[in-house]
Amino acid sequence: MWADSWQGIAYRDPGFTCGDLVRQVLARHFGVIVDGPGPVADVAGYLEGLKAAGQWIEITEPRPGDVLLMETPIGHGQAAPLHVGIMVTPCHVLHVDRNRRSCCEKISSPSIRHRIAGFYRHRKLS
Repeated sequence: MWADSWQGIAYRDPGFTCGDLVRQVLARHFGVIVDGPGPVADVAGYLEGLKAAGQWIEITEPRPGDVLLMETPIGHGQAAPLHVGIMVTPCHVLHVDRNRRSCCEKISSPSIRHRIAGFYRHRKLS
């Protein structure tokens, strides 16, 4: 499976962040070239801008190649949509977090399910 070769890669900023992983997988395995957001704090706004421009569609039933937007704790009991992963199956996401290596997890796992902010599909994959 294509996702196997992307597991176990250490997070690096710059170089291999969650956004870098998603962009590289989309390009290599799905033929979709996507410019990325600048600072990680722009991920949600970036996706909203692309959605408004018609490049991304918010969806409810993910499939391989779709992007999962996730909440990240920002302190004081608050969270913001600052993390992305790419769907490997309708119920597994490939992602990389700070201080971790890239991995594939079930979206129903305790570390993912409460963080889900939305699923997005690039128009080229529709």
